Amino acid sequence: MNDSQKIEELLHHFRMEQKDFAEKCGFEAGIISNIKREKSGISKKVFDKIVNAFPEVNKNWLATGEGNMLNFYTTLHKPNKPIDEIIAEMDPKIIEALTDKKTSSCPLCKEKDERLKEKDERIKDERIEDLKSNIEDLRGVILEQKAIIQEQSEFIDLIKLNRHTEMEKSKNSFVAAAKDVKYANVN
Repeated sequence: MNDSQKIEELLHHFRMEQKDFAEKCGFEAGIISNIKREKSGISKKVFDKIVNAFPEVNKNWLATGEGNMLNFYTTLHKPNKPIDEIIAEMDPKIIEALTDKKTSSCPLCKEKDERLKEKDERIKDERIEDLKSNIEDLRGVILEQKAIIQEQSEFIDLIKLNRHTEMEKSKNSFVAAAKDVKYANVN
């Protein structure tokens, strides 16, 4: 692997433009351009600046192109590194994607949001169906109660009519008995 390819790998891995990479390392962007166009190689000075700016880069890989691009240990474990430094090293686009939910371009976030929306819609639809079913059940209960009330009302009306009829009969019997008594007293 030549120096141009190594620089391409680093730019791709760190998702940086040449200018940003050079700025972070502390040299001119033109140096990166020259290395990429194979006009020059990675000098000792450039090598040291890259390794200082990106300590996770494997020195052996940067010098020879052999082995892994990153040091396994430093990639996984950066002891006592403050969170501000880690965030400062992150690509601004990643930070924006992680912090701004409205403009997040993270495919996993979008997929998760879509799944949550679908789940919310399903739950909402299920609740609506449950409520519709409950309303229908309540309508049935109300109709049954109305029928029971109607029957009880008709029964009460029959009882009242029966009492009224019995009272009329009693009244008529009483009146007839009174007439008989009056007639008997007159004779």
